[in-house]
Amino acid sequence: SIKEKDFLSSLGFGLALASKWSVIWVIPVFIILWLRRKTKFRLSLVWYVLIPPLIYLATYIPMFLTGHTLDIWWGMQKQMWWYHTRLKATHPYTSPWWSWPILLRPIYLYTSEEIGGMVSRIYAFGNPVIFWIGLMSVIASAIYAFIERNKKLAVVVFSYLIFFVPWAASPRIMFLYHYLPSIPFLAIATAYVLRRNPKLIIGFFTISLLVFVYFYSHYIGLKIPIWLDASYYWFPSWR
Repeated sequence: SIKEKDFLSSLGFGLALASKWSVIWVIPVFIILWLRRKTKFRLSLVWYVLIPPLIYLATYIPMFLTGHTLDIWWGMQKQMWWYHTRLKATHPYTSPWWSWPILLRPIYLYTSEEIGGMVSRIYAFGNPVIFWIGLMSVIASAIYAFIERNKKLAVVVFSYLIFFVPWAASPRIMFLYHYLPSIPFLAIATAYVLRRNPKLIIGFFTISLLVFVYFYSHYIGLKIPIWLDASYYWFPSWR
């Protein structure tokens, strides 16, 4: 039933909130989904008001069992907030929010010494085909949603945007991985566009797979010839 789904959804939201604060950007999505319902369920609102905070607080039970108080807990919350709102730092692989969809700047994580013409490196890096075709699919989905008044598709586009555009207001340094919550909605938009254009499906998946295999060593740090490693840096910002 809808009420059961609301309960499970609020449970999942609470677990996500206990993992990372940025999940709060799902709240506008919830609001839109509620507004689209013909009937409003008061009980569902209770789930979302009570269950997520209780789960969040419950994750600190081990800390409370060691003698720490609610005052200390509250101090920790303030410290986390201050860290994210007052952090003044630099990093060579930081990137602005608008650059994530175009995969402008990956994150360099590891490198080995170059021995015998071989090297291994690890980059936090997306599949360019998935990112770029996905971005075009989001744009196409937005156009479809507007022209055809497709509200469900509009929610997908909105959900994609809400998880990374608000980072524009963040004062702290940011990285490509902050884009990850938007990826599922990018995938949904891509699937929608491919379903409307079935002739593109085989080509899309074939090229995506080939590019994944090509970059695979770049993802996991396999030792490869230096000449192959050098071929990965299509743009200066990728090095």
